[in-house]
Amino acid sequence: MSDPKVPDWVAERLKEEEFMREQLAVTSVDYAESVSRLVRLARGDTSGSRAAAQLLLSLYNGHNWHMDLTDLCVLDHACFQDALIAIRGRVMLFEEPHSVIENGSAVFAELEEDWQQLHTRKRYQPK
Repeated sequence: MSDPKVPDWVAERLKEEEFMREQLAVTSVDYAESVSRLVRLARGDTSGSRAAAQLLLSLYNGHNWHMDLTDLCVLDHACFQDALIAIRGRVMLFEEPHSVIENGSAVFAELEEDWQQLHTRKRYQPK
């Protein structure tokens, strides 16, 4: 039974919000595990490595690093799932990816060094 003081449209909106929150929910453990797996991938030298690096660095510092979303297409299903979990973790938990893994600051400094060609200053420089 609904509360007579709450208009139906407000109750419906609250129900929709709760549904969306449940759909987007992510645990800290899942977020950390996905970031760790994406870091391992980003340390490689494949198109998937580039996509993982772009995603992680963009979640870390979106001003300096931009993700080309079409690069997500090169990821296999498991890595794509990790990418989605990492995005949800950053948004829903309000935690930067480097803060959820061991030695995260050093790991992300290494990723920045390894993937300098993806930095926005270089990436969008006129040729």
